[in-house]
Amino acid sequence: MQNLSTTCELLLLSSRNISVLPISDIIDPTFSLHLVGGYEDEAGKAAKLTSKIVDFFNRFDEADVTFMLRTICVGKPNTKKGRYGHNEPKIGT
Repeated sequence: MQNLSTTCELLLLSSRNISVLPISDIIDPTFSLHLVGGYEDEAGKAAKLTSKIVDFFNRFDEADVTFMLRTICVGKPNTKKGRYGHNEPKIGT
């Protein structure tokens, strides 16, 4: 497996259905997905990690669970120049 440890992303799932029931017993299995923290690092590792996370949740497309992307702050919107001219995340430093 590829090492993507030089970047950090925060993933938050939320639902109005707070329950300990099996997911098959939930009436409306819709979850809100919030993703922040990835930035434009010079090696491109953050973009690869973000892509892997989004692809993972897209695999549920035909399942009985729905994930709605509500917040995303990754890539250029979350990138700033650091002290030494290298890119750094705005959120997560």
